[in-house]
Amino acid sequence: MNPAKIEGRKVDPKGVELDNNKNEYAYAEAGIKVVPSSSLVGGLYIRNLTDRLWQESIPTKNEEKFDYKMTLTNYDRSSEIRSYMGMDIINVLPSKDDYMLNKEGLRGTNLEGVKVDTSRLSELKAPDGYELEFYNGDKTAKELLSGNKTMDDVVNDPSIIWESTATDNTKMIRLKAKAGISFSHGHTIEVIIPMVAPHLTGLDDTAIGKKAVDSFVFRFLKYDAPDTYSRFVELNRVNNYMETPDGSISFKKIC
Repeated sequence: MNPAKIEGRKVDPKGVELDNNKNEYAYAEAGIKVVPSSSLVGGLYIRNLTDRLWQESIPTKNEEKFDYKMTLTNYDRSSEIRSYMGMDIINVLPSKDDYMLNKEGLRGTNLEGVKVDTSRLSELKAPDGYELEFYNGDKTAKELLSGNKTMDDVVNDPSIIWESTATDNTKMIRLKAKAGISFSHGHTIEVIIPMVAPHLTGLDDTAIGKKAVDSFVFRFLKYDAPDTYSRFVELNRVNNYMETPDGSISFKKIC
């Protein structure tokens, strides 16, 4: 550290007087502890295909196509020494009256009919070293987590069959690291999920103004217990809400 000039005596760090000259320097010693940054940072985003701006809430029209984006970046500098293994990311797609994924309470969905856009499945890709799996069964997001179930209960449920292809009945999307793949410092995982809004029957459709809320969770294998997963962490939630469909006006000339 730089010394500060004072009016006084010159002393060593232990306070022993060195001489009696004026305008000398005093010195002090202090220990400095550097704490490394440690965090996995990510989020969920949503966009219309028209403006393509990633947001947290968007309006959607009748059968409008839109996207979710799941992203996770490793800023943990300690992982330069130990990387995260066994990354496991699960998106539970919206259904009416569904639950939050890692705590009690409703997620906020009051809209039915939001689905994976099967016409754009070529856009649903896993990053290198990862693989995608899909639950295409009958249990909705509400049913999967009813009765105070946790995401650990969901993944350990033997009735949940994971498949390799998404359908318009997909309820969950899972991204898993392949064996031996580490999520190291500075790396980012990103998956874009093509979606489509429900069909509206007209200007008086009861879905108008309602929203579908989506979120995802992630976990990884513990460093000090490599056969044991960490608890699931749920990040932010995003939503799309249904706009009133465009109407039309016709005129008839009466002579």
